Formats: sequence, C-alpha cells, structure tokens
Amino acid sequence: SISTSDPYVTVLSSYAFFGDVPPDSAPVSNSTAPFIFSVSADCPSEHIIVFDLLMNTEDAVFYAPVQVSVSRLAPGLSMIYPWPNPVRSGDVHISNIPLNSRPSVSIYNLAGEEVAQLREGDGIITLDSSMRADWDLKNKYGKPAASGVYYYFLRTNIGNAKGKIAVIK
Repeated sequence: SISTSDPYVTVLSSYAFFGDVPPDSAPVSNSTAPFIFSVSADCPSEHIIVFDLLMNTEDAVFYAPVQVSVSRLAPGLSMIYPWPNPVRSGDVHISNIPLNSRPSVSIYNLAGEEVAQLREGDGIITLDSSMRADWDLKNKYGKPAASGVYYYFLRTNIGNAKGKIAVIK
C-alpha cells in the first residue's frame, strides 16, 4: 500500500495486489490495480512527492520511501519558441513568455553546464503583451559561446518550458 502526508496529493487507490510471488523470483509487474493519486491545482510547478510504500509478504513487512517528481504543464507556455534557430550571430530570442510570470532562463551546454542565466531586467524584457528573453550568445564570463546545441530552461510562476537552440558560427 502507499500513503503520503503531502498537502498537494490525494491518494485515490492505495492498494495493489501482485498475486503469489515465489521467493527469489524475477521482478513482478502483474499488479491487478495500479496506485492512483491526484495532485491539486495549487501544487508548485516542480514538486517532489514522497510516498511511503508498505509491502507485506507472508514472511515479513517491508517499508520504503518512494519519490515521484511532478511537473505542471502551463497552457500559457505552449507557444514559447526561440528565434532565429539556428542562430549564426547576434542574439537569440525566446518569445511569448507570459506577462507577470517572473521568468528566469538558464542556458546549458550539452555537458549540462550552465552557460548563461537571464532574469527580468538582465536579458528578459517586457513587451506590450508578453515578455522576451534575449541571449547575446555569450557565456556568464562574457566570452562568445561556441558552435553547438544548447538547451534553455524557462522557469516561471505558472510552469516551466524547455527547448533547444543551435548556434552555428
């Protein structure tokens, strides 16, 4: 069975039966009912839920904490896109960021290293009906970014978005 004390989660089905599992057997995935839970609408956009998993056998009772990461998909972020892409020089723009969403953008290289950080007033500007992040193709030390593929991760108070930017020099 599963349970949680997370204030954003309601467990709807906390019991799963796996039938008779012989000792020393391979992993079993023949549950007759999955664990089902719902997440409330006011849950943070990136949230880790810790469940308590209790497993009963004829011989023993086992307990293990299990973590599940949830991400809320914000409908206002479905139109986010970088342009030009690929970019050869100048700036790359990440457009259609919703107004008043407190955005920040992190740019990462393929090694997962943060190359640049954009924030309101420092790379993110407010337009008439949206906001836009402008990356000048420089790393956080002011050096030009090398040719390659970069990932951007946009964080807002309504959800997150991510994508790729190709830099060709």
